[in-house]
Amino acid sequence: MPTSTFVDLAFLPILSNLASNTAGSGLTIANGYILATPGDFANAGTVTVGNASTLRMGAGTNAYTQSGGMTQGTGTIAGNVAINGGTIKPGLSPGTLSINGSFLLSNATFSEEMAGFAAGQFGVLAVTGGDVTLDPGGLPSISSCWAATTRSDTRTPS
Repeated sequence: MPTSTFVDLAFLPILSNLASNTAGSGLTIANGYILATPGDFANAGTVTVGNASTLRMGAGTNAYTQSGGMTQGTGTIAGNVAINGGTIKPGLSPGTLSINGSFLLSNATFSEEMAGFAAGQFGVLAVTGGDVTLDPGGLPSISSCWAATTRSDTRTPS
């Protein structure tokens, strides 16, 4: 994968303190790139993780939190993800957004574009390496989301 270091005029890394994406702003990780933050990351704008790209959280609690805005794409978020508002939209008509860590959806919207129920006709949220917690407040029904969500082990809804 290609790697880049962005520097200012004094050749100091300008992304070394990247910790948030504010409301009304956007952050796109282009196809095939890795963006590693120095610690936890908070999103209130729009974050798009491109195909074969990775957003990796650094030191701290290894967390990506969203309090509004949107997280979307077909790449990977390496860290624990908590969507506490706004929207998560896996795939880009269609595709898979992968999370390597735990996933929490609370008071938020799970947005899905579907052309049908066959493989390849809808976006997929693939969570590996952690727990999945869904707050039913923002979900239409557990059966609708279950069909569009994958997990590496078997869970039975209670």
